Amino acid sequence: MAASCTRKPLFPWTIGPVVENGFYYDFAYKKTFTPHDLEQIQAKMKKLAAENLSVTRSVMSRDEAIQFFRAQGEEYKAQIIDSIPTNDDISLYKQGDFTDLCRGPHVPSTGKLKAFKLMKVAGAYWRGDPNNEMLQRIYGTAWATKKQLKEYLHRLAEAEKRDHRKLGKYLDLFHVQEEAPGMVFWHDKGWTVYLLIQDYIRRLLRQHGYQEVNTPQLVDRSLWEKSGHWDKFGDMIFSTHSENRDYAVKPMNCPCHIQIFNQGLKSFRELPLRMAEFGSCHRNEPSGTLHGLLRIRNFVQDDAHIFCTEEQIQSEVSDFIDLVFNVYGDFGFRDIIVKLSTRPEQRVGSFKVSALISIYSAISGACASRYLRLLSILFFLSGCNTLKISPENLIKYSLTPLWLPCSGSSIEAVSPVVYLLIKGPNFSGCMILCRQLTEHKFCLHNFTTSSIWLIKELGSCLLFA
Repeated sequence: MAASCTRKPLFPWTIGPVVENGFYYDFAYKKTFTPHDLEQIQAKMKKLAAENLSVTRSVMSRDEAIQFFRAQGEEYKAQIIDSIPTNDDISLYKQGDFTDLCRGPHVPSTGKLKAFKLMKVAGAYWRGDPNNEMLQRIYGTAWATKKQLKEYLHRLAEAEKRDHRKLGKYLDLFHVQEEAPGMVFWHDKGWTVYLLIQDYIRRLLRQHGYQEVNTPQLVDRSLWEKSGHWDKFGDMIFSTHSENRDYAVKPMNCPCHIQIFNQGLKSFRELPLRMAEFGSCHRNEPSGTLHGLLRIRNFVQDDAHIFCTEEQIQSEVSDFIDLVFNVYGDFGFRDIIVKLSTRPEQRVGSFKVSALISIYSAISGACASRYLRLLSILFFLSGCNTLKISPENLIKYSLTPLWLPCSGSSIEAVSPVVYLLIKGPNFSGCMILCRQLTEHKFCLHNFTTSSIWLIKELGSCLLFA
């Protein structure tokens, strides 16, 4: 796409990665892109594809690459190169007379690109920083065949008809408004559905041995600095100041649950200790990313944290997987995409091989993994469940050691298993499409005024049956 926009005055172009189901490219174009502009760019893309130009890779030194792009007036590219780790190659890809900075890999020639479409234009800050200039982002999608592209566009059209924001308004479930961006106004019907889901999850948690807790909304900044959240997500944390102390509105429940665990001495006989909370969390998500119930600033994150010994990991992971799939099954979800992420090279804390084997044994037996994502009826992914092993919390929070009968030492600190059960608002956004949660089960009508009392009596009995 960038090669189709190399004529002036569309310079400069900035960055254009691949994303799920497509790609985008950001342009520092002073005029606003119009639908006609997208049609022209797409026509040029088809022309370049028809020319079947070879795509070749080359590597430059950092200084050479910066000089190359600055000579073309591409300061954004120079900034990107400055941010690339010094040990990484600076790779460029060329097709015809167009050269761009990219990690790759690419197709061998433009003729391989036959099924694509430019979708829309949106605003985006350079580097995602609202203090930087606003750019224009052109989104597109590309598929291996025209049939796949057609099917994808059909799914998009079907999803538009079933947009949960439209259904929420039509069914009088909830609404959002500008005075509270990213916050949900739950109406009577929607809140009733919400509480039904929450009560259902609460019963399941009790059946699986979870203790429900509740933790503060405001916590001293020092706790979030200790956990590392302040340094990594400081811009997304709402904060306030009182009596010479800085407080943060909690963006997650994890540090608070560990404070509960740290209260008093714990014995190995208390393990596994399963702790759950329907915790109200706040995150200052960028306004441009807010999306109904699926991306909001205030949400209930029903976290569950399990504190257990290494020997208990396999059984706890297996139980979690059974619980998750039971929930999905009860709500009619059958197609579930499972993703596994191993630990990165750079990490905090140690993790024994035996613990990793326990995890693999559990997830392979249940055809699941540490990351579960729901595949909705419209074939779009909604991240709902995460299972994460977090031995690094031993270091971050100085967990209270356990009294364990073991040779050589009478005290041993266990590695906690940390996972999220269901993120309420995200799951609620999926649930709006469930017929059994949106239709009225019964409706009572009176034909004479004398029967009003009977209708009310019968309605009350049915409501609380």
